[in-house]
Amino acid sequence: VYGAFHISTVDDIEQKITEMEVLNDEIKQKTVSRGRSLEDALSAAQKFWDIYNDLMNGFKDIQDVINSQDSPQV
Repeated sequence: VYGAFHISTVDDIEQKITEMEVLNDEIKQKTVSRGRSLEDALSAAQKFWDIYNDLMNGFKDIQDVINSQDSPQV
């Protein structure tokens, strides 16, 4: 009886180890995928802020031109 229980326990442990290895591989793959997604998001955010800053500078230039013009004489 003890021998059969022991074999069953060893088999259970081996099965759990195999399950853990599979889950570990899945975690690694998802971590790599998540890293790529974060890098893509960072790249998009940097482009967004570059365009935003260019627009803000353009608006400031337009405002400076408007402010430097003589006001119409009434």
